[in-house]
Amino acid sequence: MHWREDLKINTNKLSLAHAFIRYFTSPSFKVVTRYRMYRWLYQRGLLGRILHKPLFVANVKMGAYISPKAVIGKGFHLPHPVGVVIGEGVKLGDNVTIFQGVTLGVSKEGKGDYPTLSNDVTVYANSVLVGEINVGPGAQVAALSFVNEDVPGGMVAAGSPATMRNPRDRFPVSLNG
Repeated sequence: MHWREDLKINTNKLSLAHAFIRYFTSPSFKVVTRYRMYRWLYQRGLLGRILHKPLFVANVKMGAYISPKAVIGKGFHLPHPVGVVIGEGVKLGDNVTIFQGVTLGVSKEGKGDYPTLSNDVTVYANSVLVGEINVGPGAQVAALSFVNEDVPGGMVAAGSPATMRNPRDRFPVSLNG
């Protein structure tokens, strides 16, 4: 379990007392902690699969669906967990940040192809990543993007469908639509 790293990233490295209080007030840390607990229970066989249900349902009631079969590394951060959907075959590296409304899932019904996000990836609000794609280390997915192809490390995927851009290049800005 990666609770210590999750606690640090979700509580801005506060003292243990403040972090404990933050747990009861931060939906982000609650969702991440519950995911860690129900994944641990889910992996323990039939009894664990039965016992994990209340924690899983609590996360769904908060508006976040994270499959217990998803593999998530340490330092997972959900600043706003509402509307986040993480499918069962998704693999996330360490220090991944996902904002509200993000969907990580399959591209075709019945096909087991899920995204894999490397370390230090940030996915901004209302983005959709589908299919058997790899998002490289340090990459970013801009808000409202639809990504169905690989994103090289350090690049920014923006748009629908997403195009890859180097973060050092200036994005075209149009105020007239």
